Amino acid sequence: MNPISDYLLHRLTFSPRVLLSLCLAITLAMTLGLVIYCLLDVSLGSIFSILFVSGLLGIGLNELAKNLGIGTVFSFSVSVGCCSPMILGLGSVGYTLRDILGFVLMTWVICCGMMSMTQGIGRLIGYGPGGGLLLTLFLGWMTWPVWMSPYFHTLWGQWCIDHLLGYQPLFAVASLFPEMGDWTHAPIAYARLTNLGQDVLYAYPSGPGKSVALHTGLAVVGMLIALAKYPARPNASDPNTTC
Repeated sequence: MNPISDYLLHRLTFSPRVLLSLCLAITLAMTLGLVIYCLLDVSLGSIFSILFVSGLLGIGLNELAKNLGIGTVFSFSVSVGCCSPMILGLGSVGYTLRDILGFVLMTWVICCGMMSMTQGIGRLIGYGPGGGLLLTLFLGWMTWPVWMSPYFHTLWGQWCIDHLLGYQPLFAVASLFPEMGDWTHAPIAYARLTNLGQDVLYAYPSGPGKSVALHTGLAVVGMLIALAKYPARPNASDPNTTC
């Protein structure tokens, strides 16, 4: 079997181990989603928390899905599991199917993008360093509206607001739920986290389309890197590895 079909189809038959791992991953995702929902109810805080959790699960569970087919199933199942309590909550307060599907899609592409990029970078530099690097980049990307606040008055900061805000997941998903208000004006954010919407003006993106496209692109890039470097680099800690 050539590398392309091996990467796309290898172990797509779902062995008992893979099925067990999938069930455990869905259970973990649903549990985390339920805890978030119970703590924060239907709010932007709970929606943002689920986005963070989906990305972290994509990075942490990447070793369970080392080909495209299983990775896609894993990321989708984990995302839906994590979102499921919030989906019920959003439906109960009258949000439309379009808004809910947009939220689920945003969660999925983040999870899939992180899982795929961790696979790709892991094949370049090893899964441990690759996962650590992706974790740092993911947290930095998700939180730059906070840690960049002191620099928003600079030309570089203004450029980020003008050109990157539409791709930022928190603002992209918040654009689906304008009735929940502007999170930058929430008491904690307004007082301690960011000066967006206070000293620095900005406009919400019209929808999550740009962010979905960006994270889908990351998933494709990660897949291509993994494909180019197939098979995976041997793991020195694996007793079954032969040199």
